[in-house]
Amino acid sequence: YVTLTVQAAPTLSVSPSSIYANQQCGSLSTAPEWVCYVTLTNNSNSLSLSWSASSTGVAGIAFKPSSDTIAPGQSERVEIIVPSNNCQTSTNLIFTGPANTVSVPWTCSLIG
Repeated sequence: YVTLTVQAAPTLSVSPSSIYANQQCGSLSTAPEWVCYVTLTNNSNSLSLSWSASSTGVAGIAFKPSSDTIAPGQSERVEIIVPSNNCQTSTNLIFTGPANTVSVPWTCSLIG
């Protein structure tokens, strides 16, 4: 006899759930870019979680790292660099795991 136990795929959570650049991000002194951070968490206590990042809206957004694997119950900090823009483009930062996808809205307002 063989017993097969199927475990649900690990789920991904992201904090914060939205980013307002003027309050939650810094800027690089060498370039007019926004530098923001999110924390990804693996909600499983037994399975590793592989994830990847993408975005819609503002072109040229960089994620460091852009993909990785998080151990069970652990978290990882991700740096996000958003190029200077007119703050009028609807932008979403998208984090995809094996069981779910989390979309984080990113907004800003021009100063000056």
